[in-house]
Amino acid sequence: RDCRPERSVINLLVQACVVRCPGDFFENRMDSLEAFGLTHVRFQKGDSFGEFLALVTLAPIFTHVGLFGSLLARREIRTMILLVGLTLNELFSVALKKIIQEPRPPSCAALEMCDSYGMPSSHAQYMGFLAVCATLDLVRRKKASSMELVHSFVCAASLPAAALVMYSRVYLGYHNTYQVLAGGIIGSVSGVVWTLLTGLLEPVFPALENTRVCKIVSLKDSSHLGNTIAIDYRNALLARIEKLK
Repeated sequence: RDCRPERSVINLLVQACVVRCPGDFFENRMDSLEAFGLTHVRFQKGDSFGEFLALVTLAPIFTHVGLFGSLLARREIRTMILLVGLTLNELFSVALKKIIQEPRPPSCAALEMCDSYGMPSSHAQYMGFLAVCATLDLVRRKKASSMELVHSFVCAASLPAAALVMYSRVYLGYHNTYQVLAGGIIGSVSGVVWTLLTGLLEPVFPALENTRVCKIVSLKDSSHLGNTIAIDYRNALLARIEKLK
């Protein structure tokens, strides 16, 4: 196939550039191409439920990005600690896979995932950790403002969401049942331990807020304030009134 560009004003301006055909580029390098495992999801063609689960199985990535966005927007110490815990939990899962070195189920051949290990399931471990932390946080909170109810709903939804992600890993063929169960158990236990550690650190949050670093990045703990959205709204109105005086 002739991949030379047609002569035009724009093409004359870039004559010095080397023009290559994209098709030829990939044809010559097919053996060296590799899928990015973190987002690599396949499902049976025509399987609508499998397509839905392919989206569900990416929940850990969506959650991590969402929490990071929440940290940037709200600057909450608890959100930062949760993100650190989830990241350490993921690194722990990677380390366990390298130590145990148990292969994925035979379906990994069709999924092109046989070059990575399957015990434990990182997705299950992530969601188990998140679900336990969210549930224990829900138990800790006692107020019933509108925002607290929203938070409670999100926390309560984490348990069925975790179960659905775990099921998706088996349904799509990336793990067998006990690899997913192992990941869920390890993640849940890790979530309990991390929640207990967070509770031990809670008394030092006020001192942490007063450190130079936290003041620079406006890192704070407002979990004791209840409806922080309403507080932000009132503060914005008060600031506008003060500015107009």
